[in-house]
Amino acid sequence: MIRKFKLIRPGVALLAGLTALAGYAASLRRVDGPGLAAAWWVFILAGGALALNQVQECGIDARMKRTRARPLPSGTLHPFGALALSALMVVAGLGGLVLTAGPVPAGWGTLALVLYNGIYTPLKKRTAFAGLAGAIVGALIPVVGYMAGGGALTDRELIALMVFLALWQIPHVWLLLLSGPGDYERAGLVPPMRGLGGRQVARIIAVWLIAVAGVAAIFPAYGLLRYPVLYAICLCAGAWMVLGYIRVLRSPRTDGVGMLRAFRAVNIFAFVTVLAVIADGAISR
Repeated sequence: MIRKFKLIRPGVALLAGLTALAGYAASLRRVDGPGLAAAWWVFILAGGALALNQVQECGIDARMKRTRARPLPSGTLHPFGALALSALMVVAGLGGLVLTAGPVPAGWGTLALVLYNGIYTPLKKRTAFAGLAGAIVGALIPVVGYMAGGGALTDRELIALMVFLALWQIPHVWLLLLSGPGDYERAGLVPPMRGLGGRQVARIIAVWLIAVAGVAAIFPAYGLLRYPVLYAICLCAGAWMVLGYIRVLRSPRTDGVGMLRAFRAVNIFAFVTVLAVIADGAISR
């Protein structure tokens, strides 16, 4: 059971579910049963997509130090069982969304699934720009929750969330790759920073981090984080993330360990911001 749980990468799936809930809270200014149901089914759908990704990349994972201990490359799970679990979760997630949120949110969830497993995953072997497809996938997740709440695609709250999550994906991926130097190349994948020097990569990531924190800083102008305490929490989390990355760069030894700390800080910032948006919607009644 624990091996199957690891297969769905629960931390990533949880963030997807919370992101959908943030979209719902931003749309209706409340958190209720239907919103929680939509978030749950997005969690299930995301888990199925992530499990399918591991089936697709089993051989690749076996060649990378960071992923070789995953259930499939380590041999603790059979690919057929993993594929069956993935299919079950995808069907359950989409079916649950149709029943609890309607066909439109389920359609957006389907689009995210197709982009993630059908476009982003294969493109990682072919182009350094595969991350752009991944960024689009991240931006689509809050759309599912927002549409479940009856909002419109052009609403400013949704646009702000989409931009935030699309920008966040880039440093998230780059820092993860830098935390395991050489892994991507050994696996036959095309790293997004190919052809760039170390200082160039460091500066680009710094720009992305400042951009992500900057988008969160202007959330109130787009109808999000209207409560000063929640806004202050996000500002502090963003400053902590950026300053932490600067400290890593100034360290005498900038290695994979430091980049892993920066990667975790980026993820913590995303969780804090998404939870703040949820709380902001929950107490706005």
